[in-house]
Amino acid sequence: MFGTVFTNTKNGFKARFSKNTANKISSDKAITKSVVNGFSVENHFEAAKNIKNIFENSDFIGSFPDRKNDPNVLAVHRFQKDIEFSDGKEGVVSLMLKEVKQNGMRVYTLELMVNKYPLQKQGI
Repeated sequence: MFGTVFTNTKNGFKARFSKNTANKISSDKAITKSVVNGFSVENHFEAAKNIKNIFENSDFIGSFPDRKNDPNVLAVHRFQKDIEFSDGKEGVVSLMLKEVKQNGMRVYTLELMVNKYPLQKQGI
């Protein structure tokens, strides 16, 4: 699946799924964010397993500058999608994409949340 390009059906955004994406999504930091938000580790990995479908059908929230001011990052983009897990729990999958000068846009990380971000939220 590494190197696969996903296309959002609502706005045509294209993003690569890379080995780095898989590492970020499965990192302790990413999993902990989802768990702190009230979801299980299993919920986190269920969303990760379905990341292609989630991104392709997600809603665009907005584009923002990189908060670390990395000169190689052109923009950070947020998407979100409602989800119902196999255990019946409901939530929101928040995806962050990074658009970089050299390799274009890639899915950067995934977090499970109880509530949606407001549209065009300022900052990250």
